[in-house]
Parts: sequence; C-alpha cells; structure tokens
Amino acid sequence: MQPESIYSDYLGIIEKLVEKNSATKQMGGKGRHFQHEMFVKYAFHLASILTLEYGSRFSKSDSSKRAYDYSSVIVLFRAALETYLTYYYIFCDSIDEDERSFRFHSWLIDGLNFRQSIDVSFSAELQQKKTNEAIEILDSIKIIEDTAAFRRLSEKQKGLVIAKKRWIRPGWADIIAKTGIDEYWAKTFYALFSGYAHTTSYSIMQFKDATIENEGKQLNSSFASLIYMVSALFIESYMKDFKLANILNIEETEMIEAWTWLSKHMPHS
Repeated sequence: MQPESIYSDYLGIIEKLVEKNSATKQMGGKGRHFQHEMFVKYAFHLASILTLEYGSRFSKSDSSKRAYDYSSVIVLFRAALETYLTYYYIFCDSIDEDERSFRFHSWLIDGLNFRQSIDVSFSAELQQKKTNEAIEILDSIKIIEDTAAFRRLSEKQKGLVIAKKRWIRPGWADIIAKTGIDEYWAKTFYALFSGYAHTTSYSIMQFKDATIENEGKQLNSSFASLIYMVSALFIESYMKDFKLANILNIEETEMIEAWTWLSKHMPHS
C-alpha cells in the first residue's frame, strides 16, 4: 500500500470521528474542548504530510523540477508526534481526574503565560484578550493549587508551576515509551526527528541524498511506520475517551488494530 493511501485512510477515519463528536466535544468543560482540538490539530499535520508526499516543485521556471520533500516531512512527523504525546500525557496517562486536571491546567497556563509576554499595545482588542487571559491564568492556578497532584510536588516544582508557570513533564522520548511503543524505537525515532527540526549535520547529509523522489520515499518509509502506529494509538484513545463506539467499518477497525499491535511488537535487533 502506498503512503498516500494510508494517510488518506487515516484522515477519512479522523473525519468520521470528528463529525460524529462535533456536537459533544465541549461537554465536560474546557479540558474536553482542548482534548478534541488536539486531535484535529493532529489531522492537519497528517494532511500536510499527505500534500508533501506528492513532491514539491522548487523551480519557478521549470515545472518538471520536483523532488520529494523528505526533510519537511520528518519535521511534520515530529509535530504530529508531539501533538499525540501531549494528548496522551495529559488525558490518558493521568491516574485520575485530579491528576488530569493538574496536568491540563499547568499545560494551559504555560501557553497562556507565553502570550502575556507579547506586546499588543497596538490593538485594543488584543489588549482586552490579554487581560482576559491573565484572569484565566489566575483561575487555572487556583484549580492547580487545589489538586492533590500539585500538593505532592516538591517546593521547587511548585515554584516552577506557579511562579514560572512552567509545564512540568517527562522528556518526549519517555512519554513515547509510556504509550507502549518499544522504548528503543521511542528514543531512536524522536532523536532523529529532532535532528531534522534543529538541522543537525546528518540531516543535511541525508537530505542531499534524498532529493530524488524515489530515494526520499524509501528513506522515509520506516520513519512513516511510527506515524502510522501513533495515528492508530491516537484514534483508539480518542474513541475511548469520547465513547465513540460502532462507528468504524470492519476494514477501518482491522487497520487500527493491526498498527496498534505492531506498535508494541517492533523488532530492533
């Protein structure tokens, strides 16, 4: 099966689930809404990868000069992966609602606090939004401080969360391993994806060798397997969290089950 077909199949499944859940995504409050939107964000990354799978034109004058955008696809792999890992760590890995609330609100204020540092004096509308978000941060801090998960933190960690408004989490590779994906591949793939996002020397060397479309796709095939597995795990988690049963057909269900199984049985020797 060609990569384009697999991405299209996944996007079709996600579209089906999102449409079914669109009327209920905000039930349960703000956390539920963000949980849904992370799933949608992941779908957009897949759609971007699918677009690049058809090759990129890099000459204004010669339409025949096309190449497989190997490097950009891997950067998108990382963006998609981190979206799923954020979802998993907040909404799936938490031991109870108390911990889930703590993780969600500490993640939320981390992002809102960054926006507080941006100068928006040129816009009255944005200034008002900034003021509203400052209030939102204070409301979230109250929720955080009321959780048992927060009280279990060390004083130093509490300071990072409240004073610095920092989201405390394990490393991304450690979160990958929590999902059930083999730890060896978790660390190997994430390090590779990060290398392309930060332009390490090997990313340039491999990119030079991968500009021909077929060579690039061959190099990317094993990396794409991780995204296929992550997509299956994400869909499975989303369906479970939002209680979306009996929506997928037999072929779609078998596809999800196959890639989920493979995520836990990848050989590395």
